[in-house]
Amino acid sequence: MSSNDLALDVCLQCGESRESVKANEYICGIMGGGEYNELIMDWPTHRWADWNDRELTAAGIKSGSFHKYRRTPIQSLPYSDCKDMVRGHILATKETDYRDYGAKIGQCIDCRQYPEIAKKAD
Repeated sequence: MSSNDLALDVCLQCGESRESVKANEYICGIMGGGEYNELIMDWPTHRWADWNDRELTAAGIKSGSFHKYRRTPIQSLPYSDCKDMVRGHILATKETDYRDYGAKIGQCIDCRQYPEIAKKAD
């Protein structure tokens, strides 16, 4: 179980437990916003089941890493480890990437690693 994994009784979409959903009649959604709290995403039903292979593929997860992400919250899937994503690292390629993303040239915009340096160390 990774640090992102949710318990079996927690919805993978909204993060609420079965108990709280039943007790409070919660819908399945994510609240957000700044000054005003608003529903920014919602689903017709809660998601208690693990993500299946098709869904993890659609999220960009490599097949060899599916086991790591079966119980990962939906909001965390796009931020999965770059090594586990089909897209791999997204490298900063110009000076303005530091201003825009906080990453220097050759550094991954997502995980902040320097993949070329890591390869040489292996």
